Amino acid sequence: MSIRGAHECRTYETKLERPSPCRQCGLVLVGYWKQLCGPCRDANARDSRKAQRRRRRARIKGVPHEAYRPKDVFDRDGYRCHLCGRATNRGARVPHPKAPTVDHIVPISAGGADSLINVATAHFECNWRRSDGGNAQLRLVA
Repeated sequence: MSIRGAHECRTYETKLERPSPCRQCGLVLVGYWKQLCGPCRDANARDSRKAQRRRRRARIKGVPHEAYRPKDVFDRDGYRCHLCGRATNRGARVPHPKAPTVDHIVPISAGGADSLINVATAHFECNWRRSDGGNAQLRLVA
C-alpha cells in the first residue's frame, strides 16, 4: 500500500561542533559558526556603531575619514590624556570623568580630518570641557 506523496526519510549530515579559539581574545569556543566570544562580539558591535557615526559625521562636514579603533589610539598614547598629562582610568566608561575618550586635535567642526594622526587620548572631563574650543597643542613630555 502506497501513501500518496510519501518519500523516504532523508538524513542530513550535520556539521560537528568543534572547539575553536575566539579570533580576538583566544578563549576556546564550542560551536561550528562561532568566531567571537560574547564580550568580544559586544565590543565589536559597539565599536562598529561608533565608527558608523564617525564616518557619517566626517562625510557631512566634508572632511577625510580614516578607519581606526579607539583602543589603538589609547595604546599608542599609553592611556595618557594629551590635555592635562595625567593617566586615564582604563576600566572606566563614559560618563566617568577619568574615562579615556578619543579627542580630535583639530575638531571636525573646524575642518580637521577624522584620522589617526588627528586624534589623541583625553579624559572624558578634559575632552568635555575643551569641547570644540579650537586647536589644542599636544603636551610636550620631555
